[in-house]
Amino acid sequence: MKHQTILFDTDIGTDVDDAFALIVLTKLMPQQNFAVITTNGPAHIRAQAALTLLKTLAKRNIPVFEGLSHSQSNI
Repeated sequence: MKHQTILFDTDIGTDVDDAFALIVLTKLMPQQNFAVITTNGPAHIRAQAALTLLKTLAKRNIPVFEGLSHSQSNI
């Protein structure tokens, strides 16, 4: 079976849905096969929220990247 890499693009921190999805991902995917990217609004604060949740889940090796704080509508 071919391994796939998942990039979880999230605005975690405003509603529980993204946190729940991240919890499910940590249970279903090997940690080397996905990374978290935070976007929309204060991306640095969202990255901290994701890191805190991953720390609580004892998943410290999952990379978290701070993305753009605003959308690029000129694409």
